[in-house]
Amino acid sequence: MTPRNVLAAFAIAATCDIALAAPITGQVVQVVNGDTIIVRSPGGVTHRVRVAGIDAPQAGQAYSAQAKRRVESLTLGRSVTVDPVGKDRDGAIAGKVRVNGRDLGLPLVSEGAVWHDSAREKAQTPSERASYAKAQREAQAHRSGLWAKDRPTDPKLLRERRHGMHQGDR
Repeated sequence: MTPRNVLAAFAIAATCDIALAAPITGQVVQVVNGDTIIVRSPGGVTHRVRVAGIDAPQAGQAYSAQAKRRVESLTLGRSVTVDPVGKDRDGAIAGKVRVNGRDLGLPLVSEGAVWHDSAREKAQTPSERASYAKAQREAQAHRSGLWAKDRPTDPKLLRERRHGMHQGDR
């Protein structure tokens, strides 16, 4: 490879999506809310991570405190692996989070702690999309968690009202 080709390859790599980044491993040192955690890697670097595929109730919204507590019970002080898939609007790493090799997002959707974030489902495989959608339908049918309320407000709609954002922005 010529020096010019090497430079071109680096330029292309630098502009590629974070999805090509290596997995991040570390300990969850803080749960910000029902879909965002702080992970400290072995080198001491902290990463703000938004769990891909889910959307949690916003602060002050019904079930937000319960969602946060559930994520704390599953992750706080535990080792996780994050497979980055992009960045969110605030610059946090969006990633698939695994605890002991198990997907964090799916049980949260199954329990009705969070919504399946269909606006950001591109980060999921077709199989994951189907599993998350099915889990949400079942949580709704069983009136689990936030679905116990007749018409829970989708956090995307709440953000739009508060910030005048377009659906899907975050």
